[in-house]
Amino acid sequence: MALQSAAGSGLFANKDGWSIWRITFHLSTSGPDSVSAWLTPAGQDAASGLTQSFNPEIQVVDHQPLIGGVNSTSIAKLRVATKPGGNKYYYDGTTVSFTATCPVITVTPNPLSSGTVGTAYTASPSASGGIAPYTWTATGLPAGLSINPSTGAISGTPTIDGNATITATDANGCFDTTSLTINPFSCPVITVTPATLPSGMIGIAYDQTPTASGAGGGATYNWSSTGLPAGLTLNATTGQVSGTPTATGTGTITATYTGPGGELCQGSTTLEVTDCPPYPPQNAAMGIDCGVVISKQLTASGGTAPYTWSVTSGSFPPGISMTSGGLVAGTTTVLGTYSVQVTAIDANACPGVVNIEITVDPCPASLGDFVWKDLNRNGVQDANEPGIENVPVTLYDAVGTAIGTTTTNAVGYYEFTGLTPGTYSVGFPLSLNPSCELTAVNIGSDALDSDADPVTGMTQQVTLASGEHNPTLDAGYFTPKASLGDFVWKDLNRNGVQDANEPGIENVPVTLHNSAGDAIGYTTTNAVGYYNFWDLDPGDYYVSVPTTLPDGCIIGTPDVPPDDCVDSDGDPVTGESAITTLDPGENETCIDFGFISPKASLGDYVWKDLNLNNVQDANEPGIQGVTVTLYDAGGAAIGTTSTDGTGWYEFVNLDPGTYSVGFPTALVDGCVLVAQDQGLDDTKDSDANSSTGRTIDVVLTEGEHNPTIDAGYNSPKASLGDYVWKDL
Repeated sequence: MALQSAAGSGLFANKDGWSIWRITFHLSTSGPDSVSAWLTPAGQDAASGLTQSFNPEIQVVDHQPLIGGVNSTSIAKLRVATKPGGNKYYYDGTTVSFTATCPVITVTPNPLSSGTVGTAYTASPSASGGIAPYTWTATGLPAGLSINPSTGAISGTPTIDGNATITATDANGCFDTTSLTINPFSCPVITVTPATLPSGMIGIAYDQTPTASGAGGGATYNWSSTGLPAGLTLNATTGQVSGTPTATGTGTITATYTGPGGELCQGSTTLEVTDCPPYPPQNAAMGIDCGVVISKQLTASGGTAPYTWSVTSGSFPPGISMTSGGLVAGTTTVLGTYSVQVTAIDANACPGVVNIEITVDPCPASLGDFVWKDLNRNGVQDANEPGIENVPVTLYDAVGTAIGTTTTNAVGYYEFTGLTPGTYSVGFPLSLNPSCELTAVNIGSDALDSDADPVTGMTQQVTLASGEHNPTLDAGYFTPKASLGDFVWKDLNRNGVQDANEPGIENVPVTLHNSAGDAIGYTTTNAVGYYNFWDLDPGDYYVSVPTTLPDGCIIGTPDVPPDDCVDSDGDPVTGESAITTLDPGENETCIDFGFISPKASLGDYVWKDLNLNNVQDANEPGIQGVTVTLYDAGGAAIGTTSTDGTGWYEFVNLDPGTYSVGFPTALVDGCVLVAQDQGLDDTKDSDANSSTGRTIDVVLTEGEHNPTIDAGYNSPKASLGDYVWKDL
């Protein structure tokens, strides 16, 4: 115990000239103790005949401990005496006792979480209160665990059970404890899957491997068996049961996990070996309609489900098959009788056999086909002649009895289906409204003629074989009233003539006028550019169209000879055709209008110069897929295209101006450009410079089309050959 007087100790109070002193001590010990303090005035003799005249109390006001829990245990008294002559003396002594106690130190958690033998364990207790640092110790800690003396962390895998006390001691020796319990090892539930192995059968090879779980990932199991039927063996490491059983019986397969203390933890499954009962072969018949999709489920009884089906001999008809689940499905058109043997294997591998006799019945037949408006009265279905909707059609059998009716669909087709093979004919109305009559019969090919007799409305009889479809029974109708039409097209090359590659223009408004100029009919061109006005009385008519279309196209040059049916008949100024006179029943189909673009265009052809003469010859083919580039007057590339399947290319919708075209100097097959501008015909030569691939500049005026910019390629490789003949 050591005491120090505190700075600032001095008078506590004054009373009647007597001084009462406050004395302050600092305690620097960790345990209970007491100390004596003597107060003697300097230069005074405590034994110099003083007499006690006052006996105040001195309080220990502030002991200022260095550790907590220190309290004074006594009150000091100071005797005061007065020496004759009035001088005051302080003397005598007193004893002050102090007791030091530890602060509250708390260790958490308390207790620690418990552990189990054989299972990895970690815990991190903590301490609070007192003076850090703390020192950690453990009493009775089970083997396999260790404690960190600085942090208190406990870790390891306990190998025995037991209880331990964990102590945290602070810098002044004050401490607190917590407890830890390690429980004995307890076997987990070991599960073997499946709980019952699939049954085996005598004489049938068997191979199954159960699995065990429950002891955690990475656990090792040992396998054993009791009562395993003869012929089967068990792999003690993997649990695989295999072999060919020779006797019936039930065996138990056990998986054993050994705990850390030698505990045996087990789970099991069972296996039964049986002998198959006799299943005599069965016979069955199955009828299949030709061309009809079937779906028939085979069933089995006896044995143990599920059953697995297979074909063991013979075969199903082409297009018919059986699944392993016994579903027979598909469709066939191959007539005949088929024998097939199928076997069902039950869950115990016991077989059952069925012999099936399959008969494919004749396929249903059908017939049809088309009822159309014979616009040009030629008795033949032409490309621009439409079908007629809702015409009633009657089917007759071989003796002329009506056995079915239908009507034509929106585009003129009809059909009778599901017919038994045999002889049939079809009947049509003799006339339709408005004023349509049956056209001439049996003109041209049977696929495109009219088969209905104009007098009876009946077709010839046809005989249908199994599965046959006859799509040739047609009927054409014409109207004795007049009609006119025909075609509005895009005149791409501006020659005033309908060429094969020039398309019709859709939705062009067309107006019909009588001879007085009155508008009496209106229509628009269809998707491919055709128009018609029907049911016209004989007389004089003309047709008009807009002179300019929304895309800016204008009517081209009219009446280019020699064929009036492929030229343009519209006046470029008025948009009107010439007046035409229609006779009764006449169909005028030569009133056409060609439109050209006021924009310019150019093109034309890339070909293979087979004979190396630098000129396009009749037998020399176009080259597909060649990239062609268009350049403006400044030489900037402004567009690309590729040649089509026959070697043609075109740039359209060009503003008037100066352009040039570029071609590859060589193609991927090694062909190179031929010599430029050979021969006298600019439409047949090659215009590309063989070194640069570029043509000369060409100037296009408004609406101009230049179809003379061609490129020829030849192969730099050599060739030889000619002709071998018989010199008769």
